[in-house]
Amino acid sequence: MTDPQPPRRDDDHWSQYWANGALTSLPEDFAANYDGEIRDFWQTVFDQVPSGGRILDVCTGNGAVAVLAAERLVERTPPVTIQAVDAADIRPEAVKSRYPRQARWIDRIEFIGGTRFELFDAPDATFDLITSQYGIEYCDLDGAAATAARLLKPRGRLAFLSHALGSDMLRTMESEYRDYRRVEQLQVISRLEAHLRDALDAAGLRRSLARVRAELVGQRRLLERPLIRMVLGMVEQTLSMSDAEIRAARPRYEGFARQWIGGRDRLADMLRVHRMMRDQPDWVRCFERAGLSLHDSGTVRYLGRHDVGRFYVFEHP
Repeated sequence: MTDPQPPRRDDDHWSQYWANGALTSLPEDFAANYDGEIRDFWQTVFDQVPSGGRILDVCTGNGAVAVLAAERLVERTPPVTIQAVDAADIRPEAVKSRYPRQARWIDRIEFIGGTRFELFDAPDATFDLITSQYGIEYCDLDGAAATAARLLKPRGRLAFLSHALGSDMLRTMESEYRDYRRVEQLQVISRLEAHLRDALDAAGLRRSLARVRAELVGQRRLLERPLIRMVLGMVEQTLSMSDAEIRAARPRYEGFARQWIGGRDRLADMLRVHRMMRDQPDWVRCFERAGLSLHDSGTVRYLGRHDVGRFYVFEHP
């Protein structure tokens, strides 16, 4: 399989994702925030934080784990301080709009967007607990380990849940990435972009997409795949439109192209991380090299049967 290309750094694909107000990275699997055994794991971790303590959630996205911390620790006196940092833009207002019941917890969190954890600036020995879910493995690992060791108080802990390494999941992602590559080879997005910059008029766009449709329909097995069906739906809708309707649809084409490129780049990120974890099974040793001690580790199984990740808890001496 062709290796994923590096995401385009001028297109913040994760900021685009969080802008929709999703609280988790798996919004189709959870009503709002993580629940079940995932929630239970984090509550056990949070219970070790003293009153008046400080928590930092890293690679927070829209703050799913930070929200769980706020919900669990709201009654502590003095209160626990919770900060949440991410390299992407964070959209707490979008989360509150999408999930109004989460607003009271979100308002208790200090969000810091546009900042990589490795470069997070805070005094040494500031935090009792640093957390991450499906995030810290995306960092520069040696930099993240050094930052965690610097920021933790003595006896402070770093707890994170990393991606599950099931071969089925990796195969599914690789198959989906091949679909992205197929669409690239058909030049669907490049033709939309040409139309948007006035290098291809409405009639030309329609003619070029007619050839794409013929190619896709000629490979019927591909039509079972969600990404291919989505592209074919857009193509067929365009073929039924007049020149004036195509011109009026330019904002929708722009949104479609942006969504498609963002999805491709996020998948490329996830594939690289899964391959790193597969090829370097001792990747977590970087935290020990930075001076932390492994306190606990294990697997979190959601609903008693789904392996959703491996957890690690490290402690600062």
